[in-house]
Amino acid sequence: MANVLKHRFASAKANGPDATQIQPSHWNDGHIFSGGNAGDLLTRDPTDASYGAKWVAPPVAPPATGVWATMPFSAANFAGVSPLVWTVGTAAVIRNRYATDGKILFWSLYVAWYAGSNVLSGSPGNALRITAPGGFSLAPSQQLIIDYCQGAAGVPIAGGLMITTNTPTAVDVTKVAGGNFALSDIPGFNVLFTLELT
Repeated sequence: MANVLKHRFASAKANGPDATQIQPSHWNDGHIFSGGNAGDLLTRDPTDASYGAKWVAPPVAPPATGVWATMPFSAANFAGVSPLVWTVGTAAVIRNRYATDGKILFWSLYVAWYAGSNVLSGSPGNALRITAPGGFSLAPSQQLIIDYCQGAAGVPIAGGLMITTNTPTAVDVTKVAGGNFALSDIPGFNVLFTLELT
């Protein structure tokens, strides 16, 4: 598609002989956009003193009430909180889908301890982080307790895990009993979250 953003006034003058100078045809030409990602929107941003605008991701249309939508797999949605590194492969995510009802998010997540790549590395740390589905913003300071299975045997760990909304776009996962995740742990859970949206 041709660029469509042009100056309101179009010059009718012919270009001059010096090609090193700005020409009327340059003024009449469309502007080239740079930055942002495919599908982003350019919006007014008064806090940007240089350009007064910025690229933002398009709004996410939630699924109809009661209709489940599957979250496409992305390894970036699963991470350890520094110094812990959590690497999850697509085969380990058995289910990651969501539905909404007004400002309530229902999030069904099944991360397997027995299938695919599910590895902790770096240094032991006390928190994992999972990106919330659908691009929604989570209300702060929510906490949930879920069962936690570790290792190929899938044996529930005493105390389970605490899910906390410390950031608007993700949940942090910590051990209720406290302490760090060991690098030998294989975190696994099969859970339905009910979370408030902002």
